Amino acid sequence: MTDSGNFTATDGSKEEQAHNNLMMVIATLTWLLLSCLTLFIYCCNYWQVLRPLSRRSREETTESPHSTLLTVHD
Repeated sequence: MTDSGNFTATDGSKEEQAHNNLMMVIATLTWLLLSCLTLFIYCCNYWQVLRPLSRRSREETTESPHSTLLTVHD
């Protein structure tokens, strides 16, 4: 391969081109895997943050009728 920095140059041997293609495929698959893992972690953290907020709002809506009933009976 030449020093021009062109990774798709055709002056290399077939074996070198096959090796470069394999390394490009491995790099692309690694990038995709890490991107998916990052997205999964982000979504898990997002839902972990939202879960207490939704739970609190549900508890507030379910507690308000009970509290008024308790005040009426007292």
